[in-house]
Amino acid sequence: MNSISVITSGFYSEKGSKFFSYLFPLSNQEKVPKILQELGNKHPESRHICYAYRLIGSDIIEFSHDSGEPGHSAGDPILHQLKAFDLINTVGIVARIYGGTKLGIPGLRNAYGSAIRSAIEKAKISTFIPKREILINYGYELESEIGKLVHNYSGQILNSSYQETCSIKVSFPEKSIQEVIKTLVSMKFRGIEFNEL
Repeated sequence: MNSISVITSGFYSEKGSKFFSYLFPLSNQEKVPKILQELGNKHPESRHICYAYRLIGSDIIEFSHDSGEPGHSAGDPILHQLKAFDLINTVGIVARIYGGTKLGIPGLRNAYGSAIRSAIEKAKISTFIPKREILINYGYELESEIGKLVHNYSGQILNSSYQETCSIKVSFPEKSIQEVIKTLVSMKFRGIEFNEL
């Protein structure tokens, strides 16, 4: 599986219609409406903003939407390209500005697929590494040891709070999560609390 980490755009035109395509990294489907609204504001003359996404949880979730285009003529070709490049945690979106000539269903399928492929081909694609999150609470005296733990297991601090005690939310590669938990359990007697999210 592959993923992207930055927004990428592309473009395709067919018989006067313009297809502006975008790839966004996506952590959950609740973010899609906001992204669609932003692109709607960017392309107010667009009649159709079609999209598809693939997300990983316990299973792979796939969804596509034709946004008023004939059934399966827009969202499905976008989804097909995401699958062809094995992209996960990604949403592909294409905004169409009608050019005055109907393309027919085969033409639409080709145009939407080609548009999103133009964005995919520009994207910096990397191998997807499944991750899990842990919330860790600890005293200031353990800051150095927790920092080493995060570093040694390739953790990424997602957010932190430093009040009377320290609290950090860390994302660790799934392959190292058991070792991280084992290490944290061994430190519990020193006042560390943690929860896997």
